[in-house]
Amino acid sequence: MEAPRRPFPWIHYLRRSIQVGIVVAAAWTGYRFAVGLTLTSVEKYCPMGGLATSYSVASEGRFSCATGEFNFSLLIALVALALIARKSFCSWLCPVGTVSELLGGLVGRIKGNKRRVRSKTNLAWVTPKRRIDGWMRLLRVPVVLAVLYATILSGELLFRPFCPYYVMFSFNGHDVEMWSYALLAVFLVGILVVPMVWCRYLCPLGGALWPFSRFSFLRVRRNEASCTHCGKCDRACAHSIPVSKAGDVTSGECTLCMECVESCSESGTLSVAAAKSNRRWPRLAVPAAVGILLVAGLFAGELISVPSYATEYAAPTEGQEVREVHLKVKGVRCVDTAKLASTVFDGMDGVLNFTAYASRNDVIVTYDPTRIDVDFIVKLVEGPVYMAGIDEYVFNVYEVLEIDGEPVNPEPNEN
Repeated sequence: MEAPRRPFPWIHYLRRSIQVGIVVAAAWTGYRFAVGLTLTSVEKYCPMGGLATSYSVASEGRFSCATGEFNFSLLIALVALALIARKSFCSWLCPVGTVSELLGGLVGRIKGNKRRVRSKTNLAWVTPKRRIDGWMRLLRVPVVLAVLYATILSGELLFRPFCPYYVMFSFNGHDVEMWSYALLAVFLVGILVVPMVWCRYLCPLGGALWPFSRFSFLRVRRNEASCTHCGKCDRACAHSIPVSKAGDVTSGECTLCMECVESCSESGTLSVAAAKSNRRWPRLAVPAAVGILLVAGLFAGELISVPSYATEYAAPTEGQEVREVHLKVKGVRCVDTAKLASTVFDGMDGVLNFTAYASRNDVIVTYDPTRIDVDFIVKLVEGPVYMAGIDEYVFNVYEVLEIDGEPVNPEPNEN
């Protein structure tokens, strides 16, 4: 009897295309920032930054370090996505998840070829026993608590040099050390040994999303009547979820990658379904939810506005003329650099307020135009800055690129 033919795995190829596109975009963004072609860092789009800065936003109304509106809006979108479509961010959008899957899948194919069977499993060389695997997943809890505690205590993103995403895609970004690359190498080798080792046991964002994913609206549903218990779905799962033994896959580790669904040879045995409902949903519902929430998160990042740092030099007096100038400043990239930039206005007559949105490199200066003008404000920003730590003035720290949305044209070279 001829074995049933599986339908074309179009969701698999759609997901892979999106994953590879995200990885290329992250690498291109990181490279352009590293060589000075853009002010946009890969940090800007990392939801983990939103989690790390959540305490300072809630308690102080400002962002920590280099985090900004997009980090926070994408985090909120990600939580909403987890409540709708589990940890689908991890298998559809996360660059670290993509690298982990591709490396693990390569080992899985080698193992499959050695056994002379066709295999698309993402298993690496060693899969921990279920009980050990379950306990090891709890390691993410102290990791996420440590990240939050360190950020709250210091106001800095101390997790940067440990984060595979930042180390891989920042192109030797701020705080990345030589030992960061050694850790990255250990992580990459670990993927080849234990499947999805970072995602399973250490990723703080994955750990934070687990409780939301556990009660997600969509899930994979198995029809016991038509299931042959062949185990293909279990082998296809990168997170070792026993799909063949479940009615509804309610595990908080499920990323709705759909590999189990597309690996099944029995039509209709595995499908996407809603909680507490007999209704089946089209497979396209998962990538649709991912796309809609991603766009919503990016759109919301443009709408919300929370300063990284703000200070008031003087309150306006009655009848005083007050104006604002909006500057795009290269060099204002975090809370500390924003604070340093504000020091050029200390004791300056006519300057009332300084507000910085570091993740956007935006500075707003409120001033009295009868006492000071925009040209002088720009000269102050681009002038020497006193560095208390070394007790010296440092030149060329900041460069004003735009004034009220208009690019600053450099003077023509007379030579």
